[in-house]
Amino acid sequence: MIIASTVIPSFKTQLGIKGRPYRATYEDRLLKHRPGGKTLEDLQTGLVCRSKDGRERREFVFSGQDGEILLFDPNTSEIVTLRLATKSASRLRLRTDGGPAAMILPWRCKVAGPSGELLPTESSGTQSLGQRQIEGLTCRGFSKQDNTGMITEYWYSDELGGAVLVTSVGKQEEGTWKLTDIQLREPDSYLFVVPANYHESVFTDP
Repeated sequence: MIIASTVIPSFKTQLGIKGRPYRATYEDRLLKHRPGGKTLEDLQTGLVCRSKDGRERREFVFSGQDGEILLFDPNTSEIVTLRLATKSASRLRLRTDGGPAAMILPWRCKVAGPSGELLPTESSGTQSLGQRQIEGLTCRGFSKQDNTGMITEYWYSDELGGAVLVTSVGKQEEGTWKLTDIQLREPDSYLFVVPANYHESVFTDP
């Protein structure tokens, strides 16, 4: 399977993990500080879920507006984007021949590599923060500082196969990404299917 580029380190929300089904809701809140004490806030919410065979659904609703739903199937190497406002679907078939990365995934994650790696080790520039309980799950913490001085903490659950909480603090912005209402069970199958009333287009990555 190809590895897609990523803006945020991969262990936040990685794709293609099998044998760890779940469903949860998430909140992604970003505060941007401006001169004069003004603060701008962006809020993104939605449902995220994974089937036992690695299929994923990620919903993106911005500040109460219509959004998008992304479906990923590692068994067919396809990503489907559902646009709620237009009831349309775009299906992208990814390369699986070891060529260049198919695309920059807009939900800040990357496809799991051939060895099924889940997160970087401390040798990749992270520092361990120990363990803590979050939403009923035992999580391992890591922190990382980028070249702008922003410090990000990741709290990762092996049982879930992904992050439960991510916080970041920088000079001009701070953010919190968190899962809630986590259920470690197989989601309903219809969540991974394009609705019958959606118009669908199919594309193949060159």
